[in-house]
Formats: sequence, structure tokens, C-alpha cells
Amino acid sequence: MENPTNAVPPESSPVLPQAVTAFLADIAAGHSPATVKTYRVSLSRFQLYLESQLGLNPAALPVSHLQPDWAVGCVRWIAAGQPLAPAQPEAGVSTRPGPRTPKATVATYVAGLSRFYKWCAMERWLALPADDFERMAARLKDLRGKVQRTILDKVPPDDILDALLAEVRRLPEIPAPSPAEPVTPEKTGPAANPSRFRGSQRKMAESDARRYQLLRLRNVALLETLRCTGARVSEITGLNRADLDATNRRARVVGKGAKERWVYFSPAAWEAVQLYLRSRSRLMGEAAALKAVPDSPPASPARKAGSRARSLAADLAGQPLFARHDRGAGWKEVKPLLPHAIETMLWELVEQAGLEVKITPHRFRHWFATRMLAATGDLATTQDLLGHANPATTRIYAQVSESNKQKAHQEVFGK
Repeated sequence: MENPTNAVPPESSPVLPQAVTAFLADIAAGHSPATVKTYRVSLSRFQLYLESQLGLNPAALPVSHLQPDWAVGCVRWIAAGQPLAPAQPEAGVSTRPGPRTPKATVATYVAGLSRFYKWCAMERWLALPADDFERMAARLKDLRGKVQRTILDKVPPDDILDALLAEVRRLPEIPAPSPAEPVTPEKTGPAANPSRFRGSQRKMAESDARRYQLLRLRNVALLETLRCTGARVSEITGLNRADLDATNRRARVVGKGAKERWVYFSPAAWEAVQLYLRSRSRLMGEAAALKAVPDSPPASPARKAGSRARSLAADLAGQPLFARHDRGAGWKEVKPLLPHAIETMLWELVEQAGLEVKITPHRFRHWFATRMLAATGDLATTQDLLGHANPATTRIYAQVSESNKQKAHQEVFGK
């Protein structure tokens, strides 16, 4: 194919796979792993299209040769149900159309390709007139169509939540300490103490093992809590130990407008939270986890012991329910977990479990709301549990899937 007159010379631009790698590394700094994975899939399909439909070799194709029509053709090919993965080498690439691709999936490919083309232009690896970009954008928009989204699109399926819980319950691999290098005067000076060096390394390994164990127990408790309470992520990170009501297995949260309400734990969630708190007290140590309280004026031993116990209990009650356990948090103080840390934890879990879904803390709230309404049909109770001020906000969760509508109709009028 001829090199367009307005393109960057091929010797000054990378080939397509190199540009894709650089693009994904660039957006990884400001986007979630799920977004990066989505773009990676889109661009792998694009390279498959170039090879199987246009007879081009992506590995030798300079980015400066990219054409707007190629992006449009790729999306049209995918939307029509063409193969989305390479066939077996001996069988060749199939040209038999498959089922039409859902609009939401087509929109994903449009976003990935559009973003990549624009990024290549910003890197000055691809020079195309503005009207060519506008024409490409308009044609991609027509192919994408209007995607009608409802609250049901944001409700994760049960098997996805089960997969995340199974992943978080797996014992993490605790990194083994690297063997201590011999300490020589050239490296550390004549006063080097090899036994002290090895002792410090051993303490660090033990500290990491404790962190891994606490992280696992905390994340199990977090996922169980997100699933069964319907609480907002800010409400969960704002919980202290004093907010727990052991008698009724519930917790007092502060929602929007500083309004308080009770959220309730399932047996599994309550046990996970209690196991985490017991392990945290044991592994961190009461002396390290609690601030030292100065002794009161001289008093009897019994009185001093009672005062100290009350002070310790008060400090425990004021601790955050879910704490940080990264190296930066240290062991001397229990520091609260932030909402962003929970979002990051979920992204990592999705990646580890090999799932191609977008999961946020708020989607657990969607799941809770739809399950409560499906099981009880009680809009008012669901509204109170979610902490909605307006019943119209809760009403959006009353939507049911087409299969549930059909089932309900069959129950009334028969099959």
C-alpha cells in the first residue's frame, strides 16, 4: 500500500505492536486495570482484522500508514459477527459470520480504536487532516449506535461475586525472604555485623507475613460487608468498632446529609468481620495497636488496673473497623482505610480472577438493592436499608429482567 502524503515517514514511527504497547503503558497511569484490559482486547482485534481481512502484516506495519477507513472497517466487521479470535493455523481464518455483536461490545471497540488513533496523532506518529478524523468519528458513531443502559447493566451477576469471594479467600503467596548477601567491609564498613543484618531481614519477612494475613482477612470481611449491607463505600470506611452492635449483628452508619441508619450483617459477613478484628488485635499486639495512656495519680493497684482497662476499651472502640495494612501504615497506629483503596483492591481481584467485568464498590450496592426487592417486593424497607431520602431513587431498582417478566406472566396465565 502507498504511504499517504500527509503521513509521518515510516522510519520515524514505530510499527503497530510497538505503538500499542506504548499506548497501553501510557494510559495505565491514569486508568483502571479493567480499562487497560478493554483497550488491549480492542487493539488485538484490530490487528486481527488487518491481517485476516486486509492481508496486512501488523508486525511490520508502521503506525504512520494507519488509515481512518481501517478503524471503520474493523468495527463494521466486528458488529457483523465476524470471528473475534484467530482460528487454528491449520484451519485458516474463518469467514463465516457469527451472531451479531451486542451494541455495548461494539461501543467498547469504538472507544478503544478512537482513543488509539488520537493518541498516535498526539505522539506525532500519525498525521491525518482534521476532516479525516471528523469523518472517522462520525462513521464510528453511526456504527456504535445508541446504547440503552439501565440499572440492570450495573448489577453484577451472582457468579461474578462468588468468583471474587473465592479469589479473596485463597491464601496469598507470602514472598519468601531473599537470602542474605555476605556482608563485606567494602559494602558496609569495618563495623559491619552480619548477624544483625540477617536478623533485620528475618523481622521484615515476619512483618510481611503478618500483613498478608491481615490483608486477606480484611478483604474477605470487606467483600462480605459490601454484599450484605448495601452500604456506600464512604459509609463503610467511616465505620468505627464502636458502631458495631453485636447483639443484633448490625452497624450504625452515617449517610448523606449526616443521617444515621442501621445496616445488617449476614452470618458469614459478621463472622468474617469478627475473625478479622480478633486477628488484627493479636497480630498487631495490643501495646502497638493502642496509644499509650499516661497513668493517673498514685492509686491502688486494683484501681489503676481498672482505669487502664477502661482506657484500652475506649481506644479500641474508637479504632476504624477496616484499617490499612500496607507497609506505609506501620504497626504503631491503626489507620483507616480510604474508599480509593477499596476500589483498587477490587480492580486487582478482578484481574487476579481473570474476569472481564467492571466491578466497583457501588455495584455491590446495586446488587443488594435488586436482590432485596426481588426477594421481598418491599420498596419502603429497601429504601430505608439503602438510606434513600426519595422513594423515586429506590424505584429504579424495581426493574426486572425480561426472563423474570416472562416467568411472572407464566405463573399467572400458564405456559
